[in-house]
Formats: sequence, structure tokens, C-alpha cells
Amino acid sequence: MRVLDLGIEANYSDFRFKIDETYFEVEEEKALWDAYKQTAALLHEGVGVDVFFEASLKLVDPLEAFFDKVFVMAEDERLRNNRLVLLKSVATLPKGIAELSMLPGF
Repeated sequence: MRVLDLGIEANYSDFRFKIDETYFEVEEEKALWDAYKQTAALLHEGVGVDVFFEASLKLVDPLEAFFDKVFVMAEDERLRNNRLVLLKSVATLPKGIAELSMLPGF
């Protein structure tokens, strides 16, 4: 899965880089960030997989649009880091709920 693959690039375990909305250049970045925040608000460690699945459906369209319109590995380091941290945030949503990397294609 592209989110997990690119999220690995953002191997900032301390998350010293934070999302900075002022670096969003296209609507797809903001849409994914908004979908992430809505989804994250519904999830916590110990929540059931069914709740995770239902909540994560909000990410499908924004993720597809993001990958269709946004060049993640931008030359501008600030943009690249912002985009990678956004993807890292999405990739860590299932932490404590489901191990998606065990599934084929992830």
C-alpha cells in the first residue's frame, strides 16, 4: 500500500515534524488532512476492527485523490516532509487496532 510504503519514508518516530496546514498547496492535501482528523477522532486503542473499518472508509476517496494529484516527494523539503508526515499519520491510524502490514498488498 502506498500509504505504508511512503509512510516509512517519514520514519520520524518522535514526530518532530508536525503537519503545517500553511504548506498545503492543493485541495487534496487539505481534504486528506480533514478526513484523517475526522477518522482519528473516532479511533482509540482497543476499539473494534469493525469500528476502525467503518471510520476508515472516510479516507478512501481523499487518499485516492491525494495520490492522483499530489507529488509526495517534492523538491521543497518542507512540502515533502509535510506530505510524508501526513501519510505517516494516516498509516498509524490502525495502531493498536489492526496490523494492516500483514495483509497482501499492504
